Formats: sequence, structure tokens, C-alpha cells
Amino acid sequence: MSDDKLPAHLRDDVLDLLKRTERPQTITIVGASMLPLLRAGDRVIVEPRQQIQPGAIVVFQQGDQLIAHRVLRIEDRAGQVVLTTKGDATWHLDPPVRADAILGCAVAIERGARVLSLDTRAARVIGAWAVAHARVSAPIYAGLLQLKIKTLGRGSNRVTRGLKNALNIFFDLPHRIQSAGWKERH
Repeated sequence: MSDDKLPAHLRDDVLDLLKRTERPQTITIVGASMLPLLRAGDRVIVEPRQQIQPGAIVVFQQGDQLIAHRVLRIEDRAGQVVLTTKGDATWHLDPPVRADAILGCAVAIERGARVLSLDTRAARVIGAWAVAHARVSAPIYAGLLQLKIKTLGRGSNRVTRGLKNALNIFFDLPHRIQSAGWKERH
């Protein structure tokens, strides 16, 4: 559920279920911030997790939205555990997320009749790749974007699109491999 808002009554029902139960819950994705991995209409199976690692996809509430984004970093800030998260298809980091705000981890994706497990070696490798990509490309993109703004001004143009496309080349291949190699969950 990433960029688009879920109707308040549905969001509240999902939040209530996730907070009250230790059983997995299914959430429908409505945004595009986790493309190409998560698509609008996919249903994500979310389990409460005590142990969260970088590369995992977590679900948390941010304002009036439920967000499903990837964990990039876990830090201790003044005695409080804080996660840095980001959508795979976005160029910006989310505001810091407190660990106690995490509702659960995505463990599988239901897409049509298929159930795609995120608890496989391939999925963990893709998660690690996504983390490495974000840690490298986000600062590079931010710096190049500032240079572009200083020289060419604000607004999207061919230079901005070219920057994004060049950095996406580094990221696209692992997602294609994952999409082709997923095993169905039994």
C-alpha cells in the first residue's frame, strides 16, 4: 500500500487486525512505490516479526496511510530503534520509522493464482541488492539533481529522466531475475 490512500474504514480495520493478532494478515497494494516487485492489486501476506533485517519489506502506518517499503538501515538513535525505509521505485527516503511502529513484514505476494514467497534465498539477495542500490544511488542522484537544478533549473526534463534511467539500469536486472525465478509457496 504505498503511495495511494486506503479508505479510512478499511485502513482502521487492517490496523486493528495487525495490532491484535499474531497471525498473518493479507493487505492489498494500491500504490506504485514498490514497482516492479509489488504491483497495484497484489496482495501481500504480512506476518508480525520480532526480527527485522535490512532488505525486508515492512508495513507501517505513516499519517493516514499504510506503507509497504523496504528496510535500508536499522539504527539506535538515543536509545530508540529507528528504521530507514524507501520504496524501490522512489528516489527519496521515507521519514525515520520507529521500530515499534512496524506492523509486520511481508513474507509473500499473492499475484493472481500465484503465491510468491519472499522467504527464499533469491528474494533475500534481491533485498540486499535493493539496499545496496539505494545506499549508492540515492546520494548520487541527489547530488546530480542539485547540480542539474543549479545549471538547468527546476522541473523534470530529459536530463532528470536520463539520470533516473541510468541509475535504474543498475537496479533492473536483479528484479527481472527474481520475477523469473520465484518459486510458488506451499
